[in-house]
Amino acid sequence: MYRVRKTWADASSQIGAYNDLGNAKKIVDENTGFYVFDDDGKAVYPVAPPVITPPPVDTPPPADTPPPVDTPPPVVTPPQNQTGSGNEKTIWDFLKMKGFNDFATAGIMGNIFAESAFLPNILENKYKKKLDLTNDSYTAGVDNGTYTNFVRDAAGYGLVQWTYWSRKEKLLNFARSKQKSIGDLEMQLEFFWSEIQGFTSVMNKLRTATSVLFASNAIMLEYERPADQSEAARNKRAGFGQVYFSKYAMTTTSAANTSDGNEKT
Repeated sequence: MYRVRKTWADASSQIGAYNDLGNAKKIVDENTGFYVFDDDGKAVYPVAPPVITPPPVDTPPPADTPPPVDTPPPVVTPPQNQTGSGNEKTIWDFLKMKGFNDFATAGIMGNIFAESAFLPNILENKYKKKLDLTNDSYTAGVDNGTYTNFVRDAAGYGLVQWTYWSRKEKLLNFARSKQKSIGDLEMQLEFFWSEIQGFTSVMNKLRTATSVLFASNAIMLEYERPADQSEAARNKRAGFGQVYFSKYAMTTTSAANTSDGNEKT
């Protein structure tokens, strides 16, 4: 993965992450003052910027850096349901309850499955090795306050793999306001619903979705924005969504048809 930032230490300046170095270089060529960094933090294009050593954890941040979240973490109960297959119906029902039609719901479901396999406490795989933490130990560390870099570590986390610092900060604050674990399924669904209201274009497309592919692309390209946005990747996510459309939407339709028939008899 190649990340485009002003410096490696300044994660907040990141404007993109790409699997293809060529794509990353194009973004740098269009944005003066940015560099391409590899996963080890080494500048690979165009030249290495000055090496800036990050301040220690207990050093006050610069004046222009948003203050860290200093609210004491609440005492929370670790999430109990961590079986992805057991969560899918809960997620489907939540989205339907919020008014999404079957196409929109299935499109969202396919993207959530692609990102997290419906596991709300999942940590991005490469960071498990980098941080020497598991899904459970990372989640517990954030909950009890022993891991303090949740906002700024750039590690994808949760149902939709929240990664960017400002979105993770809002997720953390939301969890604490609800006195829930950062890996709690219902809390993350409520946060997702709150957050996606700000994506007006996505919401407009979801409200008028007439196919799983259309809804899936809206979520993938404008909300999730993964590095791989190829046609193959789009079709793969829509394919995941189609599985849940067939599993839940068809069942609902069938039940409705049966009910209508009985009432007319």
